[in-house]
Amino acid sequence: MNDECSLSLWIDLYGQKLLRLAFAYTQNKQLAEDSVQEALLRAYRSKREINDQSKIFSWLARIVINECKRNMKKSIRRVIDGEHWISDSVESAETSYFRMATQQIVHQAVMTLPNKYKIPIILYYFEDISLAEISNVIGRPMGTVKSRLGRGREQLQKLLVKEDENIGYRRTNTVR
Repeated sequence: MNDECSLSLWIDLYGQKLLRLAFAYTQNKQLAEDSVQEALLRAYRSKREINDQSKIFSWLARIVINECKRNMKKSIRRVIDGEHWISDSVESAETSYFRMATQQIVHQAVMTLPNKYKIPIILYYFEDISLAEISNVIGRPMGTVKSRLGRGREQLQKLLVKEDENIGYRRTNTVR
């Protein structure tokens, strides 16, 4: 496989996942795009460092996170961009509205979590990345990843219950 093909393949296979990861980290679409672009260029320049082809995404994700950190340090101001990546599908207007409203509430709740909880939750639930790969991506032991997922879920549940109470809806866990 030639060099241009490998970069193109990375973009095709992982581009959107890396962009969502960068957006979750930076909370800014433009900064996320810049971070992913720079990370892919850095990865391409040092592609000989990757020995295990099955861990390419983990390796790329780690580079993206480092690039996000670097760009956020350089950034003078942070702008929270409310744009979401919602897949196009054919559905009724009512179903679409409720789905988007629910996604927006969950998205906003996830985005308020600290990065140490937010990143594992996004990788695990939204990107379907295994615990072992997340461990590689964030550079922490698998036990830490499991703990952060659990604590992140607890915080997320509290935020969502609080949101339900704010809009006057109360969940009941009563089974009849």
